[in-house]
Amino acid sequence: MGEIERINGITISIFPNDHIPAHVHIISPDGAVRIKLNIKTLEVIKAVGPARKVKKAIKWVEENREKALAAWEEIHKKG
Repeated sequence: MGEIERINGITISIFPNDHIPAHVHIISPDGAVRIKLNIKTLEVIKAVGPARKVKKAIKWVEENREKALAAWEEIHKKG
């Protein structure tokens, strides 16, 4: 698994054999959020769990989009 960060029990990951478009999985004990890493706008693909956790996940992606996109490219680079 391509874990890119862990914060207070929340794991931000990019799975190596995952599909496009580029996106991150943000997983906590009480929910999960999948967010597309579009260049101009964010798009929540799926969210399960408390709204406050979803908002935190979106905020993390807004603040770390470049880091997440770089990780996606590195994990999915073509050999």
